Amino acid sequence: MAASGGGALSDQAAAALREGVGLVFGCWTALQMAVENQWGGRDSRAKADQLAASILSWFSSKGEHYYDDLVDMMYDTVSDSFNADFEDGSVEELKTLPLSA
Repeated sequence: MAASGGGALSDQAAAALREGVGLVFGCWTALQMAVENQWGGRDSRAKADQLAASILSWFSSKGEHYYDDLVDMMYDTVSDSFNADFEDGSVEELKTLPLSA
C-alpha cells in the first residue's frame, strides 16, 4: 500500500482527527459489542479509548505510514485487549464508513 508522511498536527487538526476517530469507533459494530459485553473485562471502555489514542499517536508520528501497518496494529490490539478476532472484515471496512455528524 502507499505510504503517507506524518508529523506534528496542529491543535485544530488533532481535534478533528480525534472527532473523526470517535465517529468511526461509534459506527464500528464489532468494537461497540466488545465494549458493551465487556469482552476485555471491566475496563473494556478504557481499552477502546486506548486504541483510539494509539491510532491518533500513529497518525501523529513521524515517518512513513502504511495502511497495512495500521490494520495490523488494530487487529493486534483487538486480539490482545478484547480476546477477540474480528474476522468480519470490519477493520478494513472502517475506511469506507460515511461520517456524518
